[in-house]
Amino acid sequence: MGVRYKTLNRFYIDDYFVVLSWLSVLIYATIYQIRSKDLQLYVTGSLGFTPYSRDFIETRERILKLFLAGGILCYSALWSVKLSFVFFFWRLYRHAGQWVIVWWVVFGITAASYAVCIGTIPYDCLVTPLRRLPDRCVKNNYKESLLILICALDISTDLLRKSTSNWHPLANMG
Repeated sequence: MGVRYKTLNRFYIDDYFVVLSWLSVLIYATIYQIRSKDLQLYVTGSLGFTPYSRDFIETRERILKLFLAGGILCYSALWSVKLSFVFFFWRLYRHAGQWVIVWWVVFGITAASYAVCIGTIPYDCLVTPLRRLPDRCVKNNYKESLLILICALDISTDLLRKSTSNWHPLANMG
């Protein structure tokens, strides 16, 4: 980014998405570092290595909220990088006539896939006090299907972006 700014005297929207991704990862790492003691107590207690302490319930509720923040920040970081690539290619596609439609399709699918990932986070399972958790949160039978969906969205948006960068009429010149 520094080189781009030095040579072009400006930042583009894709640069801002890179910064947003970096900030998301930085905040994610900072939060997890601050709560590392809670994570250690949670993991060792859950695995039976240490007896549950009196405040295990409160620790677990804090950890679940940490998982919520971590999920949002992780998806935001990943999709910010994807959107950075999409907007980087905007400068090619915006002057390529009908090809701009391809860009809008890729942008729409990428933005929609981010919304789906954020929408699949089980918010009620992560913020509800443990004593009042819904049954489906305790059974955890939805995690595998959500993981498959999110992986499919991640891979498909990567493949879509990669394949469309090869479709552009200017991409294969030279």
